[in-house]
Amino acid sequence: MSDQLALEGGVPVRTQPMPPHWPGALLYDEEEVEAVARVVRAKSPFREYGPDLQHEARQFEAEAARFFGVKYALGVNSGTSALLCAMAALGIGPGQEVIVPGFMWVATVASVVLLGGIPVLAEIDETYNMDPRDLERKITPRTTAVIVVHMRGTAANLPALVQVAKAARIKLVEDTAQAIGGSIGGKMLGSWGDMGTFSLQLNKNMTTGEGGLFITDDDLTIERARAWQDLGFQRDGGLLTAPPGAPIMWGAGSRMSEVTAALARVQLRKLPRTTAMMREHQQRVIHGIGDMKGLGFRHIVDPEEDTGYCVVLRMKDGQAADWFANALRAEGIPCGSGREEGLHVYSVMPNLTEKRSISPDGFPWTHPANAPYVRNYGKGTLPQTDRLMEQFVGIWMPPTMTQKDDEDIIKGVRKVAAHLNA
Repeated sequence: MSDQLALEGGVPVRTQPMPPHWPGALLYDEEEVEAVARVVRAKSPFREYGPDLQHEARQFEAEAARFFGVKYALGVNSGTSALLCAMAALGIGPGQEVIVPGFMWVATVASVVLLGGIPVLAEIDETYNMDPRDLERKITPRTTAVIVVHMRGTAANLPALVQVAKAARIKLVEDTAQAIGGSIGGKMLGSWGDMGTFSLQLNKNMTTGEGGLFITDDDLTIERARAWQDLGFQRDGGLLTAPPGAPIMWGAGSRMSEVTAALARVQLRKLPRTTAMMREHQQRVIHGIGDMKGLGFRHIVDPEEDTGYCVVLRMKDGQAADWFANALRAEGIPCGSGREEGLHVYSVMPNLTEKRSISPDGFPWTHPANAPYVRNYGKGTLPQTDRLMEQFVGIWMPPTMTQKDDEDIIKGVRKVAAHLNA
């Protein structure tokens, strides 16, 4: 193989397309087909009642609670809805602050704003997740909670983050949308904090196309979450009820359907295999390129229990990262740089940086309880995050890759890296 880069007219390492990165969906087979057909044949797609209710949602919730080692699980219609369940359960509203990392998904910060709270941005560290040191610095008397986001399949430094949250007596919510199935020391991500949220959207390790999951160990929290995801009440035999002492609130109607739950049950059973496959590819690639000069890696808290979703390289600066990503793509290896992360980075969310509102009065930014404390969110607000994101190059690890695919990624990275300092 020629050493000349494909970017400069050389022969690419690979011309055959890599498998697409839809982790859970790539492993769909007749099990998912039969699960959906079972609900359709029963003519009962609503979770609360029907001609022949299959109780898929309730079974999924029981299975998910066991899988994640928690007392309660609640299926909802999206990861965004799961985050909103968490904020509603906490009673987030005007006068309250919720700390979020600068590298996340736009839905994370949206869940705070939609309920009238003020998001406070915290730096990320070498895990590419929230920096515990900056979390501690950002806590104020108005801080109610922190949302820790596990980005690109890898856990944040949860032991340190939990310690900070407990010392400050604030609630810790885990946004585990991109790292479902991961763990640290045998404890599942999502179960470390006071509540965990998950997305089952197409890009995720297990998927129902759209869908979400909320988990907790707290009795009152699950009652409030159930009320929010329904119509503000509890259910008894499928009927809306208002038992004495139970939370009564306004609801979002974000229930999980029986079709979604049937798919989710199958995908949950497959999840350990899905993440094991991705992790095998990830570790093989990291081992194969670990000696190359000019390449750094994100810190993985527990490599043996990471989901393996992605290999994240750290370049010396943004110019090097952009060049490396372009050169690697020219070699036939799909990847992306930090500048291409779009709505995962705080500074390119115009609804956040411009403090947009769905209300004519500018709520929540203009609310009297919030206005004195509203922050700026433009680029430069988080210099450490800005620097780390500029250094970022991510290479996806679809579970259906072969060892030959891994070898081609290694060849491509080694070929391009050899030109870094040439």
